[in-house]
Amino acid sequence: MDVLQRGQQGRGQQGRGWRQGWLQRIWQQPDMPNRAAPESPGHILLLLLVCVPVLWYTLSQIWIGQDLRFAMAPIPATVLVCGLTLVFAYANATAMPPLRRLMFQVPAMLALMLLVANGVVLILSIILITNLPSVMTLRRCIAVAIALPMLYVACTDLEYRWTNGVLYSAYNLFALRLSWANLKESQANEANRQLLRELGATQTLLADTAKRDERLRISRDLHDIMGHRLTALNLQLELMRQLGGQPDPVQLDKAKTLAEDLMADVRRAVSDIRSLSGLDLSQSLSALVDDCDKPRVSLAIDDKVRCANAAVAELLLRATQEAITNIRRHSQVSECRVKIWRDHAFVYWQASDNGAMINTLEPGNGLKGMRERVEALDGELDIACGLGLTLTISLPLTLVEGA
Repeated sequence: MDVLQRGQQGRGQQGRGWRQGWLQRIWQQPDMPNRAAPESPGHILLLLLVCVPVLWYTLSQIWIGQDLRFAMAPIPATVLVCGLTLVFAYANATAMPPLRRLMFQVPAMLALMLLVANGVVLILSIILITNLPSVMTLRRCIAVAIALPMLYVACTDLEYRWTNGVLYSAYNLFALRLSWANLKESQANEANRQLLRELGATQTLLADTAKRDERLRISRDLHDIMGHRLTALNLQLELMRQLGGQPDPVQLDKAKTLAEDLMADVRRAVSDIRSLSGLDLSQSLSALVDDCDKPRVSLAIDDKVRCANAAVAELLLRATQEAITNIRRHSQVSECRVKIWRDHAFVYWQASDNGAMINTLEPGNGLKGMRERVEALDGELDIACGLGLTLTISLPLTLVEGA
């Protein structure tokens, strides 16, 4: 009995999690840049130029007793038509996720089509069609663009109704073509910007690696050349002092002290150069996440983390790229947090988001490749699902800070 109750509770929690995730995806889905920016003066002016004439003509027909499918007094009909048109226009003029926008516009449009029997309201369907590419495939958009005016004229007794249906279908297809092209262009531009960010981060990492290698080369040259000669000089002076003879012991002691001081200075310089050999993770990752608007990425790196291994730096760079790409593709979130910190034995990298409830996640090629790269460096990748997605990489501290 207890097992059955736990199973029912688990299914109930899973159902609630699915519903919460579905609602959160609707209300937090990022806006797709497939048209002019909402709330801009140009967009609002164009919307008014379309909606006001449609509303004026429809109301004028209502007040002379025409174009209403149902018997209704002019004042209630005017209030209803104005309210539906206002909801339709407000949803299109306000910055909101595409799916939420359509949840307002589609019922308003269908209600107007059901209430008013004139072809002018189909002008609003052209605006509606331009919002479909953000949430539907091209084939479905084409089907809706053709079916909407055809179904309307089929249920309306208008003169030249089929001619109007064909014309409005053509207008819808033309608007759909422009909107689809605009959407693809915006997506291509965003992909190009992402590639530029990745290229900048890679160049920063390569430049930092080259500087690190040059410092190591200089430190080795100083140690191998000057260190060897100074050691030989020090041994020679020590031998002369032990043998005695003509040289003044005081001068020999001074020479020996000078050689020892010079040797200490060389060793100190070598140590200082080697201490600067770590790669600048902050600069490389900042170049990757800068100007990344969707999702907004915050970066936090512990000052104690020093990466001297180029392979580890490349892994963390690629992991950040994959995390941002994976979040954009699957999670529909607005914010991503990337953290890097360490303890006495491990260095940790973590990327998390504020997305919807996720019960299970099937890793794709990107996450599988990330796991393979992590395991190749004796690290571990943990994928946690819940309120959003959390990726955590742990790497041995000796590997990260080793040369």
